[in-house]
Parts: sequence; C-alpha cells; structure tokens
Amino acid sequence: MPHPHSTDPRPVSTPKSSGRRHASTSHRGDHAPGPENHLALIYETTAEHLSTVVPYVRHGLEGNERVVYIADEHSPDYLRSVFRAAGIDVDADALTIHDAAEMYTPSGTFETGEMVDSLEDLVETVTDGPYDHLRLTGEMTWALRAGGDTLDRLVEYESQVNEFYTDHQPITGLCQYDRTKFDDDLLHDVVRSHPQQVYDATVTQNFAYLDPDAFSAVHPATSATTEFVEAHLDRVRAHSRRQQYQTALSELSTTSYRFLAADTDDVLAEAVTTIRSVLSPSLVGVYSYDEASEALEPASVWTAHGDADPTSLPDAHRDLLRDAFVGGEQVVRPESARQSEMSALTCGFAYPLERYGVLFVGWTLPHALDEAEKEFVRTVAHAVDAAFERAEYDDMLDHRDDQIRHLDRVNRTIREVALGLVHASSREEIHRTVCDRLADVDGYQFVWVGDRDSFTRRLTPRQWAGDGGVYLDSLYTSETGGEAGVDAGTGADAEAAVPTPTRRAAETGDAQFVPNSLTTNAYRAWRRVALDNGLYAAFCVPLVYDAASYGVLTVYADRPNALTEMERDVLRELGRTVGYAIDCVETQAGLHADNLTEVGLHLPTSESKLGRLATQVDGRVDVETVIPEAEGRLRLFFTVDDVAADRVLTAAECSTSVASIRRVTDRERGALFEAVLCVSESVPELLGAANGSVTRLVATPTGVDLTVEVPRRTDLRELVDRARRAYPGLSVDSIRRSARPVQSRGSFLTRLDERLTDRQFEALRLAYYGGYFEWPRDSSASDVASSMGVSQPTFSNHLRGAERKLLELLFDD
Repeated sequence: MPHPHSTDPRPVSTPKSSGRRHASTSHRGDHAPGPENHLALIYETTAEHLSTVVPYVRHGLEGNERVVYIADEHSPDYLRSVFRAAGIDVDADALTIHDAAEMYTPSGTFETGEMVDSLEDLVETVTDGPYDHLRLTGEMTWALRAGGDTLDRLVEYESQVNEFYTDHQPITGLCQYDRTKFDDDLLHDVVRSHPQQVYDATVTQNFAYLDPDAFSAVHPATSATTEFVEAHLDRVRAHSRRQQYQTALSELSTTSYRFLAADTDDVLAEAVTTIRSVLSPSLVGVYSYDEASEALEPASVWTAHGDADPTSLPDAHRDLLRDAFVGGEQVVRPESARQSEMSALTCGFAYPLERYGVLFVGWTLPHALDEAEKEFVRTVAHAVDAAFERAEYDDMLDHRDDQIRHLDRVNRTIREVALGLVHASSREEIHRTVCDRLADVDGYQFVWVGDRDSFTRRLTPRQWAGDGGVYLDSLYTSETGGEAGVDAGTGADAEAAVPTPTRRAAETGDAQFVPNSLTTNAYRAWRRVALDNGLYAAFCVPLVYDAASYGVLTVYADRPNALTEMERDVLRELGRTVGYAIDCVETQAGLHADNLTEVGLHLPTSESKLGRLATQVDGRVDVETVIPEAEGRLRLFFTVDDVAADRVLTAAECSTSVASIRRVTDRERGALFEAVLCVSESVPELLGAANGSVTRLVATPTGVDLTVEVPRRTDLRELVDRARRAYPGLSVDSIRRSARPVQSRGSFLTRLDERLTDRQFEALRLAYYGGYFEWPRDSSASDVASSMGVSQPTFSNHLRGAERKLLELLFDD
C-alpha cells in the first residue's frame, strides 16, 4: 500500500551491506540470501513503477544520501515533474539524473568491467564527500536498443556485480525492468541474479536468487521461463501485500492507542499521519462542515507539497467531498489519464465521518486504488468516529464533573447563606447576605434583589453585588423609580412596558430562566442592556413564603447556558428559604411594631359629600372620627370653625344625603357636630375591608384630603383601583412606610399613670372594685365617696376626669 509520496523512511529502505559475503550455511540448497543492497523492480504499469522509484528517491534524500537516477524510458523533465509533484526537491545538489548511455555505454558498448569501475568512482564521491551513502537506480530499457549480445552481458553483469555490492558498503542499487518490454527469458535471469525484489515500495527477500557461481551453472534458462516469472512475481506481490497488511495493522493499533488519550484536534492529526505513512498519498485531509459558511472547510490537512494550499482542491474533488458528506457514503474518483501538470490530483477517495465531516485521500500521480486501501481508509474513519464518540463522552463526563464541582460550591454557598440568614435581624441584612455570598460563586457575574412597589408596581433594586452596577443604572432611573424604558410610569404606561425576566417573575410568581441572552426573543429590549454588560444567562427566583411575596432574586452568569437544571433547583429552594427568613424577621418586627403603609389621598369636591358640605359652608371641615353603621350609613363627628358653624345646619337641611345632624358643643377650635350620612359606598368602608383606617380626613372647598393606614402587605394597586370605581377622580398624593410601636399592657398602664392624678386613680380603682360599674350597682356614688372620705360631687368629678383620660388613650392615641 505505500505509494509514491510517502515520507515514511521504511519504504524501500534496505540495510546497507556489511562488507562481507553471507556464510554458505545460510544457503537454502543453491539459493543464497545474497547482498541486501542489490534490488530489482519488475513492473508492468506506470503506477507500479512510480510507487517504488518515488519513495526510493525521497528516502535517499531524506537520509543524506547521494541519489543517482539513470533515465532511459522516461525523460529527465518528466521525472523531475513527477518528483516535484511528490514534494521532492528536484533542485537538491544530492539528486542527479543522467542519461543511460552516459552511464552504461560511455564507450559505445556495454562492458561489465567498465561499469564496475564507474560504480567504484561513484562510491568514492560519497566516501570523500558530505554524503553518508550512494543510492543508485537505473531504467534498464537502454539494453533493448544496444544490439549484439548486450542482453547476455547485462544478465552476467547483474549476477557478477553482487560481488561488488557485497564488498562495498555505502551503495544501494535498484535495477528497473519493464515487463512489457523485456521477454520472460531475460526476466527469468534477472530474477535469479537479484537477491532482493521490490514491489509497491516493499522490499522482499528473493528465494529464487542464485549466487554468481550457481547462476553461471544454470544460465541461460532453458524452459518454462514465463511460468517461472509469473509465479515469482505473484509471490513477490503476495509478500508485499502481507507486509503492507501487517504495516497497516501495526499503524492502526498504534493509532487506536493514541486515540485513547487524544483530544479532537489530535485525533484528526493522528488520522492524517496514519494514512499518510501507510498509503503514501499526495494529500490527506479531514474537512469539517462549517455551519456559518455552509461549506466543508479543512480541519487537518497534509500535502506532499509543504507549501501547497490545502484548501485549493479541484472542483471535481470538492464535489466528491460534498457528495460523500451529503450522501453519507464513500465516493471514489477513479484514476484519470496522465496530465501534463503532475501537481494536479488525478484520483481521490472520500469517506464520510459520522460526527464531523469527510476524510479525503488524493494522489497526484497515477494510482489504482484497490479495495484493501479503501478498507484501510474506512477503518481509520471508523476509528476517528469512535474516538470522537469517546472524546465527546469524556468531555461530557468532564463537563458533568465541572457541573458537580460547581454545584457543590453553590451548595456550600447556600449553606453559608442559610447560616447568615439565621443571624440576620432585618430584611436589608438578608438581602445583603444573599447577594454578597452568591456573587462570590465562580461564574456568577452579578446578583441583585428587587421588589415591586405595591401601588406603582415599579421594580426597585434593594441590594446587589458583583459587576453589574452599570446594568442597574441603565435599567433604573432611581432607587425608588421604575425601570427606565421598561417599567417607568404607572397605570397604562406600566402595563405597556417591555417585559424583563425579573419583572415577569415578580408578576407571575414563577421563576424565569434565560439560558442565552444572545438568542432569546422574549426580552429584546432587556437583552441589549444585558449583553452590553456581559450578562449572558439569567435566572430570576421569586422570594415567597405562605403566599406572601418579598421580591425577586436574580442571578446572572458570565457565559450562555451556565445555569444547569440542578443549579436552578437549588436556587429555587434558596428563594423559598429567603422568603421564609424575610417573613420571620418581618413577623418578629411585628411583635414590637405595626408595620404599616401610610397613603395620602385626594378627592375632588364634586365627588365627595363632605366636599360639597365644605363648599356650602365655605369653611374647613375636620372629621374627628367615622363610625360605619347599618344600612350603609356613616356617623361622623366633625369640627367646623366658628364662622362657618352657623351655616352647617342650614346646609345639612338642604342635603338629601344627611339623615340627621346636631350641634354637640362649641370648643376653642370650633363647633363639634354629629351627623349621619346616607351613602352607598365610601372610602372608609373600602379601607375597612382592607383592614385599613383613616387617620386624617379634612374637607375644604377645594377638595377632600385624607390619610389612611393599611397593613404593609396590602395590595395598594388593587385597593386604589377599587376605590376609583366609586370615585374616578381619586388621586394618590403620597405613599410611605411607617412603624407604629405595639403598646404592651405595661406601657399602657405607665402612660395612664402619667396622666391620672392620685385622687383620680383612687376614685377609678375604688369604683371598679366596689362594683360601681356593675348593673345593678353594688355601690352607689355616695358609698364610694364615703370610702374616699370626700363628698359625692367631688368623687364624681374625680371619676369623670379619670374616665376621660382613659378614653383619650383608647381613641385619640
């Protein structure tokens, strides 16, 4: 299988003679092994000829040998074009091409002694020069034209020159005989006079060889010469094929072993090297399919011409690559007719690689691709496929190991976060702990926590860590504002905003995963900002516990597809843990204070009965309290300044919504009125349904302003939307969070004690324990006064003062 372009030093590499004859004990009958450096090539086709002489010349030049080629059948120019096509430097000083007449018949006839003298002179040029050896080869067709007894003297010379080859070490000779031109009688003698035979660049020991004495005894051959030559050549060819098969098996074994430890690029290089060393082609290449260019591009290519462009394949061979890749089957381009330009590929073989592309082998010199060579290429291709599968499996295992190690680091971080949450005392500390710890995980580019305002629905960053400050600056107008261009505004503007994964998670309560910011189409406006900041994957986890939402935790990775499913499951569990932790600290804070949201509202005068009343009296109406009653009625206690007080009763009598009204008393800051209003629905009623309370309610001719307090978990948007259905002109003036300390029994008693005088406290205590407040009374006012040692009016005065201060603590504070 080795062919003209091989750079492997083994083809036609023969041991240089030892300088002595072989001992007679090594003979097999009359057949002596003979010298190892006298070879014969008997060929029938150009391919057989070139498959030996090309590697023979190349090996000599690569081994610092002087190479002398004696040409006859082929011109020097043709030979140079052949060698050049095979990647041989034809301009090297060590290579000379001579005419046969110059070397074999310098005096006009062939003389054995004269030829041996010429050989000795050539050997001296090596021993006295820079070369290590002389490599000689000659085309013997010159003898056919010499006439006379030249052929007889030639075969005698071929036998006798073995003495020369034995005694002179630094020379190897290859005699070339074209069987189509020499008759079998002469070739019979050629076979018996050469101790080594060459076929397809494989050197074979010739067991038909006769030493010079034995050859003289049987020369010339008398019978069955054709059968002898044919049988001999069959044996040489069979031996050559066995040698090549063994070489191929050895190379495959070595290559398969190397494949075990090779990565993808090394596998390709090893495959190319293996085919090059065994088949000796002009070009070996692996061409991979590139999706971007939609073409087969060279991945690993070797050419006999070191400076050749591996991409410059003829169109016919590019079509061959495409046909093999598309069809999934081997494609052969048979040997073409000899071309004038020997550097062009004359034949090629393409075999598809299941997981990569196409394996291609080509020759520039005439070459008949046999089935054994095809099978060798197929075997290498299958080995490449198996190596790729193994490499991919190894890569998968390595990737999984990396994922497990990464997940282990994430789990350790999660445990550290959980430990930090145990000691956190505030929502802000929880946010900071989670962001800081997660940002330290390899591959996590940026981590942040945000939540939505319950009324405006704006997404607000609360804490962040990692390389993403610019990202937040790009998306958010301020810490209390919404996402610029995304979540900015309220109402219809907010609803029309372009979605982001974090906002989507906040709205739906479901985790959102963006594996690759480059390819997602769901958040186009967002992904531009993300990619500008190097954020290629995102996972958004709602922080929830027991149906309560506490914001969203968002983790960004610095590469696409970095957040595995197991990793996301861990982060989901972390979201639930963080939500539970926030709920715990909020609950703990609730034991010491009422966490409230204080909302300032404004109603137009036209939509409020109190507003119309204030307009009619042309004054300010301060509502002290609102008491809901049956049948949709409200009982109000309100104060009006003295100037407008006289107009209140008149205005009320003209109003169909006032069921009753009375002037309770006059105070320093104005007159106190009690009124019952008939309304179908009111803001206080709506607030009561949301566990809210009105802390301030003032009506003026310009409108009604009220301040309400609702629990912090109240969905303000839903509350306001419901109120607007009854009062379309309702507007929100302010929203702020507040905490009202929870009053314990001890603190209540302390505050009461600070307000009561000793006598008031004594009167209250004696009346309570004496049964004054029971029905019927166990003690009268006179009985309790007697116990205090005061008059009954004095007792009543002390008791009323104590009751007033107690009720002030209950209602006013």
